[in-house]
Parts: sequence; C-alpha cells; structure tokens
Amino acid sequence: VRTLHKGDPIGEKKIILTTGTVAPQHVTHGSPFTTGAVAFTNAPTVWTGTVWPKTVAFGNGRSWWANIEDDEERYWGSKSGSFYDMDSSSTLDDYGFDRTADRKGAIEWIVNAKEITFGTENGVFIVTSSGGVITPTDIQVNKESSKGSKEVQGMDVGQSVLYLSPDGRKLREFKYSFNNNGYISEDLTFLSEDITEGDVLTSLAYAEDPESILWMGTEEGNFLGNTRDFTTNIQGWHKHSCEWDIVDMCSMKVDGTNQLWALIDNGSGLDVVRMGDQYLDNYDTQTITSGIATTSIGPYTHLADEEVHVLTDGANDGNITLNSAGTGTTATAGLEFVVGKDYPDAFIEKLLAGKFLMKV
Repeated sequence: VRTLHKGDPIGEKKIILTTGTVAPQHVTHGSPFTTGAVAFTNAPTVWTGTVWPKTVAFGNGRSWWANIEDDEERYWGSKSGSFYDMDSSSTLDDYGFDRTADRKGAIEWIVNAKEITFGTENGVFIVTSSGGVITPTDIQVNKESSKGSKEVQGMDVGQSVLYLSPDGRKLREFKYSFNNNGYISEDLTFLSEDITEGDVLTSLAYAEDPESILWMGTEEGNFLGNTRDFTTNIQGWHKHSCEWDIVDMCSMKVDGTNQLWALIDNGSGLDVVRMGDQYLDNYDTQTITSGIATTSIGPYTHLADEEVHVLTDGANDGNITLNSAGTGTTATAGLEFVVGKDYPDAFIEKLLAGKFLMKV
C-alpha cells in the first residue's frame, strides 16, 4: 500500500492506493470490510493496466492525484465538487486539469493542510493561484523548501506537515515560521540523531490521545516515538524494539482514544497487528449474547489445534489448546472473549517496559 487516505468526502469510505500498479480501491466499512475499484468518470487515458497514480488527497473542492510510472512529476485535479470526474477537456473554472510539475522531482505525497502541499524527492511545494481559487488556467506550484521526501505518505498534524527524509533517517516538520517570514522544514531528530542510527524509517503515524505521540516504524523492527506538546514544543524521543520488520502503520481513533495498528513482516509473511491492550496474532472475538457467563468458546476454525491466548472480559486468562473443531474451555467464565496466538513474551515485555501500551 503506497497511500491510505483517511476521509473520503463521499460516504463512509477510505481510499487505498497501491504502489501504482493497481487501480485505486475504495475500502468500505462493514463486517467484513469490502473493497472495489474507484469508479472514475473521464479518467485519463494513461490510467490503465498497471499504471495508476500513487498518491491522493482531497482539498479545495477537488481530488488530487499524482505520480505514475515513468511520469512521476505529473498530477491531476478532478472537476470542482465532483471528486471522481477527471474531465479536463475544458478550461472552464470548474473543470479538472492535467499538469506536470517540471523539474520538481517525483511527487511522493500530497497533503491537504492549509493549502495543497506536494512533497517531492527534491523539496516541498505549495499549490496556489493568483486569483485565490485554483482553476485550470490559474494554478501555480511554488517551492517552499529544498528538503526532499521519502516515498512515505506525509501527514498534517496541527499547523504542520510531517514527513520523512529521503534517506529515512530524519523526521521533518514543514511549517510556516513568522520569524523567517516563510516556510521551513525543521529536522525533529536533530537533537537525537542516534535514534535512527543504523536503521531506516519506513512509516509514520500520529496518535493524539491519550498522549500526543508521533510514531515511526523502521526496517530493523523498532518503534520510534516522539512524545510532543505542540503548544509548548516540548518533546522527547523513545525507542521500542521488537522482532519484526515494520512495513507500515496507522492510527485510528476509537471512543476518543487512538489505537495504533501495524503491518509487520514476521519472517514467514505479513501480519496486521494492533499495538494496544492485546498482542495477539490472527485474533478473533466472541460475545455471549445470552448474557450467561460461560467457559465454552469457539469455534475458531482458523485456530484449530493451536495453542492460543485468551482474554476473558478484558483480563488475561492464560493459554489453552483448541481442539480440531476450533473450540475450547477457558479457565474463567465470561461474556466477552478475545482469542489469538501469542506474540513472543520478550516483545510484550519490551513494549510494556517502554510504556508503549495504550489504554483503549
């Protein structure tokens, strides 16, 4: 996944963009989640087969798309108020457009902050217009920073845009500075250069509550955290080690508290894990609807004959081995169960020792 855009303006959907070889996909909330190709109208003819945009954002009443194979500086805007109509056949103000940001470098990400912002391999650019409203005949891409970006989606947090440096060693904050009367790209790792020594940052997520923490995953299986108060600019770095390569991560808010999810390479494949109150692989949940507490759980057919860890009513209930049908008996009766394979104890201990556990 190259870009996971949260907040499609149309309906309860998100957009997932792959590395540019598959058409953009809608991911619709449900049980289970469902996916389907975005239904474009008047899509550019170059969007076909295995050639598709790698990044997207919504802003100024349009959707913005950029970076296709062999044309990485090219970007598109949809018709105004019609996010999937890419008609650029007219220069009327509400029509879409197809442009190239010449000699500005591959567009690695687009963020809708206060203004549409492009992060390229060569710098950060602001998209503006002389008339105050972007139209097919009035669009400008102005360079505001010479600090380039890695192929990882940037994100807007508060009044800033956060992104990773091309070498994956630095976390940068792009923001307006009144002292400099312009934009700057500040290196947030400047005072903690050793935090990424011998490692490469691969992903970025922000958890606002209960603590304000910028989380980064690395190739060597480390979670790096930057706990920060954006009002006072007080911040501190911390590192937490685990046994797997961290491919990507994201933060989602549930009942007012952020949950951190990660895509990891466990050595034999990819797993999606939630870094929170449970460290379980291939986990499943069960609620006893009768209201009568029980020790009988299952069936969990995907965990048949496996030793699993059980959380009963949110509490640790030890390990049991399910039978060939995927059913078993817990030590404690309860109404709600979470069942899954254990992660290594060392991983859990390290995360807890580092106060990585987030209450949910």
